[in-house]
Amino acid sequence: MENQIMEYINNEKINSKFLLKRLSKESEKFSERFKSISLVYQNKKYLLYMEDKINYKYNKYCFILNENYPFSPPMLEINNIPYKQFLISKTQKYNKLMKQMSGLECMCCNNILCNDRWSPAITITKIVDEINIFRNYKKNIIYKIMIDKIKDKYLIFDIDLDSWLFQ
Repeated sequence: MENQIMEYINNEKINSKFLLKRLSKESEKFSERFKSISLVYQNKKYLLYMEDKINYKYNKYCFILNENYPFSPPMLEINNIPYKQFLISKTQKYNKLMKQMSGLECMCCNNILCNDRWSPAITITKIVDEINIFRNYKKNIIYKIMIDKIKDKYLIFDIDLDSWLFQ
């Protein structure tokens, strides 16, 4: 897969030497982590499509890189959903649990793709690592909500399921 990216980089006229250098460096790590990778130039932007397999589920990432990358953050879609939408919480209960379980007020304000938190040193693999961390937070919050409903309906209140499940 590394060769596919390198072939594209060599065949295409990438205008930004910074983008060219970054993609060629990162392509080595891509082949280790992702099942499929493709790079497309469209509307003066580079679309980097990647697919990985986590827990029997395929995740598709689309990184939209402009000519200023890595000096400006990429835009991102996960399974055709904008990353910002993936991060936004829907309810007050969810926000309260997010703060309890992770210490974060909200994921949207604490992600590395925000303009104030972005640094050129952040790589695409670091972004995917952050996505996986946030995905685990969301999964644990959903489990917590379901456990609370089960406890309220079927169990007595002195059973501490939280400490057993979220060690």
